[in-house]
Amino acid sequence: MSLAVVKYSSLRSSTSAHLFDAIIRGELRPGERIVEGKLAQQLGVSKTTLREALQELHHQGMVTKHEHRGTYVTSLSAQDIQDAYAVRLQLEPYAAGLAQQRMSPKRLAQLSDLLDKIQSAGERGDFVAVSKIDAQFHELVWHASGNALLERTLKLICFPTWAFELIQLHGAPTYDFANMLQEHQTLLAALKQGGPDHAQETFHKMLELFRDQDIENLKATEKDPSLQAAEAKSRRSGDEIWGSLTGKDVSSS
Repeated sequence: MSLAVVKYSSLRSSTSAHLFDAIIRGELRPGERIVEGKLAQQLGVSKTTLREALQELHHQGMVTKHEHRGTYVTSLSAQDIQDAYAVRLQLEPYAAGLAQQRMSPKRLAQLSDLLDKIQSAGERGDFVAVSKIDAQFHELVWHASGNALLERTLKLICFPTWAFELIQLHGAPTYDFANMLQEHQTLLAALKQGGPDHAQETFHKMLELFRDQDIENLKATEKDPSLQAAEAKSRRSGDEIWGSLTGKDVSSS
């Protein structure tokens, strides 16, 4: 009995993870309607499993449910992102202050290892990998705060904005990986020493920089035709990935 439950839960979580990756890679676009029957068939899962996976994504803010209209991939405006950062600026520095007091050598080593991975991915120009590792870095800090509600709230706020920014910026030739790494090294240094107040202050200052950079980059992708072309190329690449995942030729669908 317990084995059956684990298997079922694993299938739901696996489906949710596949859809999460499909969204951040731009294979499912912001504002796109989820056609449950077609998608369940492509993934080879039941509609029930798909709906439960979508419910997980709904709790993460990755999809939005509209009564009588269906489920859509979350779409954000520049104002939505500004609003998300306004809340994040209040919560994440607080989480960092708590985490600094609870930070163990093991967790510091994990954070340092993630920065090494960011450097390697940045040297390869792998924007998707850098973004996912970046998210892991912040998630680890939230978890280290020891406040589960705070951690869940930050995930709800940050996941949709990260996904949307990743879709918009994927393929942008001007993304500064080295600067991003240096900024996160500053965050890690604040967690290592200086006390909780210093950690809070450093995270607040860096988050303001992240906010300004993200909004500036998003506006650039809207204005620059070359970046729009890169986005379209990324979307075509995403179709190939999705096809290999599902065994379907999505280009003809």
